[in-house]
Amino acid sequence: MIPKKIISCWFWKWKKNELMNMCTKSWKTFLPEYEIIEFNEDNSPMDIPFIKEMYKRKAWAFLSDYIRVRALYNYWWVYLDTDMEILKPIDNLLKDDCFLWYDIDNYNYLNTSILWWVKWNWLLKWVLEYYDSISDLESYWLEVTWHVFNKILENKWLADNSNQNINWVQFYTKDYFYPYYAWWKFDRNTMIKKNTYAVHHWNNSWWYWHQ
Repeated sequence: MIPKKIISCWFWKWKKNELMNMCTKSWKTFLPEYEIIEFNEDNSPMDIPFIKEMYKRKAWAFLSDYIRVRALYNYWWVYLDTDMEILKPIDNLLKDDCFLWYDIDNYNYLNTSILWWVKWNWLLKWVLEYYDSISDLESYWLEVTWHVFNKILENKWLADNSNQNINWVQFYTKDYFYPYYAWWKFDRNTMIKKNTYAVHHWNNSWWYWHQ
């Protein structure tokens, strides 16, 4: 049985905006059987060196990057960013061990705003090992998760921009969850396609760490 649980991250107790609330409502509408678990200061392993350093810097997005990978590696759940609007049930996409998504045509950019993995997955293990191997965290140049995933995958194999399965990782094209990019004006009538399961709205809440 696949555990029907959604995880998200929200630190420093910022007030969520209207877009985030709309997205959360869509999870409850189209994934009503899923329990929503929000990771924050109260239920996260704040003693882990990487987490401790990111929290000190108020680098919430990068803190969330580690939390999501660690949680998926240990618990076998679905991760959603707070600005991911669900449009229809995703259960039929959970047949594979895990999936990643492209967010730009003709580029190997793997966005991690939605993630699905069986626990103890080999790729997540590599990602966690990468974070844990950083020796000088105080001078660490902040890398978003997709950059880390791309860096690790390029050392092993690199998928092209198409729907395909490589080493038990399913790759999907951007129209499934990323029908538009951050600098585009979103048009719900023209950008949502038959195979669009959700929309990432590029709320950029990760910039809050600058405030």
